[in-house]
Amino acid sequence: MGWQGRLTNVAISYSHMISGGGGLQGAVHLDSASASIRQQITRTFSGSAAGGYVQNNVVAGALAAAANGHTVSGTASVQQLLGQRITLQMGYTRLHQDYSGVAVLATTPNTNREFVSISYQFSRPLGR
Repeated sequence: MGWQGRLTNVAISYSHMISGGGGLQGAVHLDSASASIRQQITRTFSGSAAGGYVQNNVVAGALAAAANGHTVSGTASVQQLLGQRITLQMGYTRLHQDYSGVAVLATTPNTNREFVSISYQFSRPLGR
């Protein structure tokens, strides 16, 4: 579901499905929810925030319960239009994964990621 105003966009989503394990052994019941907001602050500057939650429950197998877990994430970023086609984006993401049966995630469940991106948009009119 989403809402779009003149300067603000909001989106939320939820899904429930059986999915390939995404790194876990076997299929999982997956519940996923996310929300995001973007605000145009000036004509060339905007900010956004997003968050998400994913719960994975392994469907079957000897180690099914040990591999169950969840992920929580949040991202905040700002975007500056530097020219007609050049954009600079900077942001921060925090990721927490709680999977006690997955050794690498059990020992280091938290991840911090900072990012900087410069993009250039190539475009030309269709039909020429």
